Amino acid sequence: MEFTKDHPEKRWVIVSPDYIRDKAAVHAVSAALRALLPYIPPVLGAEPEDDCAIVSVFTDPSLEEDRISVDVSGDRVKISGGSPVSVMYAAFDFCDGWLLPLVSRRASSRLLIDAKLPEHHLSSRPAISSRGVWTWGHVIYDYRSYLYAMARLKLNRITIWNDFAPVNGRDVVDYARSLGISVIWGYSWGWGEDIDISDPESLERMRRTVMERTERYLSLGGDGIYFQLFTETTDEYKNGLLIAAEAVRWVNTISDDLLKRWPELKIEFGLHAISVNKHLDIISGVDPRVTIYWEDCGGFPWWYDVADLDDKTAEFTRDICRLRGGKGYGGVLKGQTNLDWSLFEHQTGPCVLGESRAEETESKKLLRDTWRRDDQSRWAQFGGSLLKTVSIIARECPGASLETLTEDNLIENGIPLPLALFAAACWDPGRDFPALLAETMRRGGVRLA
Repeated sequence: MEFTKDHPEKRWVIVSPDYIRDKAAVHAVSAALRALLPYIPPVLGAEPEDDCAIVSVFTDPSLEEDRISVDVSGDRVKISGGSPVSVMYAAFDFCDGWLLPLVSRRASSRLLIDAKLPEHHLSSRPAISSRGVWTWGHVIYDYRSYLYAMARLKLNRITIWNDFAPVNGRDVVDYARSLGISVIWGYSWGWGEDIDISDPESLERMRRTVMERTERYLSLGGDGIYFQLFTETTDEYKNGLLIAAEAVRWVNTISDDLLKRWPELKIEFGLHAISVNKHLDIISGVDPRVTIYWEDCGGFPWWYDVADLDDKTAEFTRDICRLRGGKGYGGVLKGQTNLDWSLFEHQTGPCVLGESRAEETESKKLLRDTWRRDDQSRWAQFGGSLLKTVSIIARECPGASLETLTEDNLIENGIPLPLALFAAACWDPGRDFPALLAETMRRGGVRLA
């Protein structure tokens, strides 16, 4: 290996015994190193005979599948995980969470170039196994950048709501899966629609409609479907009928119909608690094959206004975690930037998802920055409420899935601080919040408005 006189002889190389398997992690490490070094580090299949500084990137079958590991000392770095996705997460934690904050400090700027990195050891696994975002499809402007930002945060699922199945949906699914992200297609089974649930024919019409919509979405690939009914209201009754009872009847009837045709189909039911919170005994009758995704379960972080966690919200969170024996539980947490509903329009037909020009996001950036600045200031004050809530869920319901509602955040232009805090909380909710906040603010890719 030849070196120029302008650089030290001990130069960095990336060693990847199985590049094809671990390429997402290798790419992340390569991108980080080339941004901080005056050369592009080569990628080798085995350690070279030359005296090099080495970053080893590999899947370690001796580790638990979801465990990540990083070991750093001087001119040796080992990045590993129990699966290729975990190796990728470990790479991002090394690059974004440790290396970039380290070398960004003036006194440490030559540590990487001189191959004299301080010791650093990390071994962890997520408290919440399924972690992601819920979003409307039309506010994903660049799906590749959007999904890549999610991977950098160790998020592994996304629910995308569209009025119609996007024409390029399979491309989106394929790219998401390359980053370890599962895609759930969301659409309405009655949300926002004028349905008289007392009409005996209304359920049958919806059953046929859902079957047709599901078939179109499943043709795109993906990992399941998500729907909402008519529960987003403060009322307990609709058309003279108890909403809790009718929601269970509709969900079970239509889901059973779908599962007869697609027995392995993953079905997720978005339930707004404000209309059913007095009738949990009835809600417990939802088909056990259906995951309930709870929303609006009290104050923050179940609601938009960021504030302290109150005792009533904490207790209700415990109650719904224990429902149905803790199985089939999911939650959509809030407090992120939401849609400007004064400008909202439903899609009128199948569209292209996430293929906007960069000029569009730049033109919208100024307005979103004012929103995000307000969001992040509130999260800096009250973000500990999120940690407390996620801790309850992780303790009471180990198999839970959690998403955060992030509707128009321009994630493509930089990761918003509240989203990064949500991701960090899902990984380790036992952290001290001030320390977690400081660490997250320094993380690579996080954008402070």
